[in-house]
Amino acid sequence: AWEYISSGQAQGVVVVCDATCLERSLILALQVLELTRRVLVCVNLMDEAARLGLQVDLAGLSRRLGTPVVGVSAGRREGLEELKEAMARLPLPGEEEPAGRRTPEELLLWLEERFTLTEAPVEAASPTLRRATALSLGQPPEALSPVLFRLEEPSPEGAALLEAGLAPFPWVLLERGSGRFFTNSPALDRALVLAEGLTEEDIARRTTPFWRVLSIVDPQPAPET
Repeated sequence: AWEYISSGQAQGVVVVCDATCLERSLILALQVLELTRRVLVCVNLMDEAARLGLQVDLAGLSRRLGTPVVGVSAGRREGLEELKEAMARLPLPGEEEPAGRRTPEELLLWLEERFTLTEAPVEAASPTLRRATALSLGQPPEALSPVLFRLEEPSPEGAALLEAGLAPFPWVLLERGSGRFFTNSPALDRALVLAEGLTEEDIARRTTPFWRVLSIVDPQPAPET
């Protein structure tokens, strides 16, 4: 399923969440949103949540996720028409990304204007890094094709993006299959999201920042050949 979604062939993805334990259910939604923007979140069991005294702010959730959210009670067949209409409004494969959205290749150029990038296979840097990348994307390590870039010789603008003292070797990791970037600097992580053409809300909706998971991991440069 992950490979098919990443390929861009799916017309859309409907992620069904449980309104009675929404926080846990949203983990899958966040992972899918990292692979495609053609996502509709269906919050099921709205009737059961109401019975338990829970209220779900569907509009607020939609704003935070940056994708449509529909509430349904499938057992009572409530909200199914709205769900169908929302599915029909999902963008088709091949439609252009929102204006200003940068591709992974353009983001690499953006980085190269601010740093000297030294490329190294992630396997040569840290097995932990590869496993953590797989965990973040919800895929097995063997399905990934990550490339590690050490950030060296920063320009004044590049130096301003890094948080002093976080790690002696600032780096970014590009997972080519998903087009997703990771970094060990919270300031750079935020800057990359904004450079991609996304918003502050996109920063808030992301899963646990990768740099927080790997703050104690210090990838070493690849051995010279």
